[in-house]
Amino acid sequence: MNTYSVKNLIIASGIVFGGISLQAQQMSKQDSIRLSQVEVIKEFEVTLEEARKIAVNPEFIATERLNYPYSYQINASPVLMKYPAPEIRPLAMDTEPPFIVNRGYLSLGYGNLRNPSLAASYHFDRKELYNLLLGVNYDALNNEAAQPFQRYADLNIHASGNYLVQENMKAYGKINLGNQQRYFFQTHLPVDSLYTKEESLRNIRNLSLEAGVFNPERASDKMNYNIGMKVESAHFTDQNITSSSLELNFGLQKQRTAASQFGIDGKTGVESLSNTPEGSLRYMHLIPYLGFHFNKWRLKLGGNFFFDQNTTSPWPELDLLASISGHQLQLFAGTTQNWISNDPVNQYRENPFLNVRLDSLTNNVYRDIYGGVKGELGFISYQAKAGFKWSKNQAFFLNDSTDYRKFIQLHDDMTIVYISGNIDFAVSQKLHVGGWLTQNFYNPKNLEKAWHMPNFNANAYATYSTLNNKFSIRSELFLMDQVNFINLERIRETSNLRFDLNAVVTFRPVKNVGIYFRGINLLNNKYERWYGYPNVGVHFNAGVQVVF
Repeated sequence: MNTYSVKNLIIASGIVFGGISLQAQQMSKQDSIRLSQVEVIKEFEVTLEEARKIAVNPEFIATERLNYPYSYQINASPVLMKYPAPEIRPLAMDTEPPFIVNRGYLSLGYGNLRNPSLAASYHFDRKELYNLLLGVNYDALNNEAAQPFQRYADLNIHASGNYLVQENMKAYGKINLGNQQRYFFQTHLPVDSLYTKEESLRNIRNLSLEAGVFNPERASDKMNYNIGMKVESAHFTDQNITSSSLELNFGLQKQRTAASQFGIDGKTGVESLSNTPEGSLRYMHLIPYLGFHFNKWRLKLGGNFFFDQNTTSPWPELDLLASISGHQLQLFAGTTQNWISNDPVNQYRENPFLNVRLDSLTNNVYRDIYGGVKGELGFISYQAKAGFKWSKNQAFFLNDSTDYRKFIQLHDDMTIVYISGNIDFAVSQKLHVGGWLTQNFYNPKNLEKAWHMPNFNANAYATYSTLNNKFSIRSELFLMDQVNFINLERIRETSNLRFDLNAVVTFRPVKNVGIYFRGINLLNNKYERWYGYPNVGVHFNAGVQVVF
C-alpha cells in the first residue's frame, strides 16, 4: 500500500471516529443525568464494619375465628333479555359516481376525392332481459376526374340482439341489408367510349338473416346447446342474377367430468343460383368430438365429415394445446377440414368484378395439418404457425375473354405449404407496435400458375397515444407480393408490389367528441389486386366522432 493510500485511510478513520465522538457529545440532557446516576451508585460501597446492628423480635398477633351459618335458595325463572337493534352507519368515505354507459356512436367525414363517410350505431338493453344494437355505415368515393368510372358507394344497415325467452334460454337474431355500387372501369380499355356509365354500373343488393336459440349458462344436466338458421341472398343487377343460400346449424356439448366432454357440431344447407342449369347444391358438415382439459394441456379429438352431391370427404379432427411454461410458451398442433362454395354470395366479397353467370356450383373442400407456438412474454404476445393444405376445387380468377371487364372462375386441385405469424409489442403504455405475415407456396395440379392469388401478405402497424388518450396516431403498412395474371394480349405477366401506407390522427378536445384526419395510400401505390383495377391514389378523409 503506497503512502497516498495510507494517508487517505488515516483521514477517513479520523472522520468516522470524529463523527462518533460528535454524536456522543450531542446526547440530550436527560441521557447525561442517567449516566451520572449510574456512576454514583457504582462509587457507593457499603462495608460490614460500618453497619449498626438492630435487634428485631417478631410477634404473632392472635386472631379470633368466627363461624357463620350460610344457606342458599335458587329459584329457576326465565330472564327476558332485550338487545338494541343494530345500527348501520355509513363508512366515512366518498362514494364512487355511477358507471356511465355510452349507448350511441356517430362518425361523419368527407375527403378530397368526393368520398363521404358515415358510421352510426345505438345500443338498447334491459339488464339480462334483452339487448339490441342498431347501426348504419356508408362510404363512397369518386375518382372519375383521373380515371373514367372509377368510383364506388357502399351502404349497410344492420341490427342484432338477443332476448331471454325463459330461464337459461336466449333467442338471438341478426339482419343485414346492403347495397354496393361497383363500376367496371378497367384501365386497359377505353371504357368511356365503349360503354356508358349505366352500362358499367353493378349494384349488389344483399340480404342476410340469422336467428336461433342457445343456453347462456351450463344447464343442470351439464348440457350446452345452440340451434340456428341463416338465410342469405345477393342480387347482381348488371346480369340480373340472384345467388341464395339457406343453412341450418347446431351444436351440442355434454360435460362428462370436470376434465372431459363430448359433443357434435353440424351444418346442413342448400345453395342456389338463378339461370344455372344445375340449379342448386346441397351439403352437410358434421364434427363429432371428445374433449379433454387438464392443467397443462387440452385435447379435442374426433371426426370431420363433409358431404355434397359430388363429394364424400371424411377426415380426422384434432386440436392439441400443451403449456410448456404457463402462458409464456404453448405448443399447438392439429388437423381439420373446411369448405367454401364458389357461389357468388361468397365470392363477390373477395372479387366484386366477377362474372356471376356460372355453369354449375361446386364446393372447395380443403384439409389442413398445422402446428406452431404461441404465448405472452410480459409485454409481448406472439404466435407462429406452419402447415400443409390439400385443396380440392380451388377457385382462381382470370379476365373474361368475352367481357374483359369481368373475371371468370377456374377450378383446380392444389397443395399449399404455408407459414404465418403475428406479434404485438407494447413498447410502453403509450406506444404499441406489431404485425402479421403469411407466406404461401402454391402448387396447382393442372394450371400453370395460381392466378391472381398472392403468395405473400403482411401488415405492420404502430399506435401512439398521449395527453390521457386525448391524442392518438395509428399507422399501418400493407404489403403484398406480385400476382400472376394474363394480360389483354393473352401474355402471362406479374403485377407490381403492394406497398400501401395509411395513417389516422385523432384528437379529443372534450370528453365525448373527437376530430380525426385520415391519410390513405400515402405512398400513392397503384397495386392491381385484379388486373385492370389499380388502387386509388393518395387521398384524405377528415371528420368528427361523437360518443353519447
